[in-house]
Amino acid sequence: TVLCAEVQITKVADKATVNAGDQIGFTITVTNAGTGSATGVTVTDTLPKNAGLSWSIDGTPAGWSIASGVLSFGPATLAAGESVSVHIVSPTTAATGPCPSGKVHNTSSAPTSRSRRWRITPRSTPATKSASRSP
Repeated sequence: TVLCAEVQITKVADKATVNAGDQIGFTITVTNAGTGSATGVTVTDTLPKNAGLSWSIDGTPAGWSIASGVLSFGPATLAAGESVSVHIVSPTTAATGPCPSGKVHNTSSAPTSRSRRWRITPRSTPATKSASRSP
């Protein structure tokens, strides 16, 4: 019997909407929902560069970093059922999401050496997501 990894990534916005000057944030969670270990798990997330944003990691979760506007994790091994999370935050300004759309878009991916790549893409609001799979 081959025990397979099943890596899932979720990104949840702290709030669906914020006012200029409020903090914006996302929590990214990577979970191995499979029965086998997921090896070589990495996460890369090019963070939005809207005016007024300055991203930082809330707390000190092991293995996560932000460099040159990219949030990164890994490579790491996730045992069956194991999860890792990070909460990122930024201040906003009136220039961050200019009217009328006022949106901040963000995606993440978590490829592994034993699974397909999943990308979570927020759509109309930062709290709404869709998933797509690439081989």
